[in-house]
Amino acid sequence: MPTFQPYTPPALEISEAAQGALLSARTTGALAWRSPVREELRDSGLLEGGSRRLSPFALQVVTHWGAGVFQLEASTSRGGVNRSLRSWTRGESTLFAYSSTTQNEADTGGLAIELRPVSQTVDLILRFLGVGPMWSRAMEPARLSVGLLNERLAAGAASTLPAPPASANDAFVRIWNQEWTELRVRSVHASVRAVNTSSAGLLNIGAPEAGPDEAFVPIATLLSYAFYTHLLELFETALRG
Repeated sequence: MPTFQPYTPPALEISEAAQGALLSARTTGALAWRSPVREELRDSGLLEGGSRRLSPFALQVVTHWGAGVFQLEASTSRGGVNRSLRSWTRGESTLFAYSSTTQNEADTGGLAIELRPVSQTVDLILRFLGVGPMWSRAMEPARLSVGLLNERLAAGAASTLPAPPASANDAFVRIWNQEWTELRVRSVHASVRAVNTSSAGLLNIGAPEAGPDEAFVPIATLLSYAFYTHLLELFETALRG
């Protein structure tokens, strides 16, 4: 059982064309005449009645989008499913835009959006990433070859897992045999990469380093509180610009 509330994507979904139309209406507060997405935006409650005018909520949305690049982007990858959550903070609220694609479908550019109080920003991103209170144990080895890491990340069912390194201790083997979800969080200033396991904690993935034969990455177990603190620092730094 998870020890945290699972993430639920926003209920309001809009197409890429609708997003573009909203951004184009940012300065005038109204859609262009005969806009092809007028019906979609009206059905989504983003227009005032039968008019072309943006609703108060839609005006808040475009104000956040118009603030520039996103402050944070979080993404997960597991079993061929890629999920993304971008956030823009302005004033006392944060706009979130969620999307999900699989390896077998094209990215349509559609987004599910919602506004939350700024105080909920980091907690919602943690929920999206599936990170809650977890225990952790020291493990060996402290690094993996890039090739073996990529092979493990691409593995699906347990029967297809590559063998762990010969020097792996019990804690390493336990993590190795869990279901892995790759996590990435980035801002304009920095990024973090980790692996979330179903019940054996978090694994921090360092930046690739050159080795005598092949590149490798430092790896280490990561306390969920430390991950939260790092994410909070990323967010506060992004807000300061």
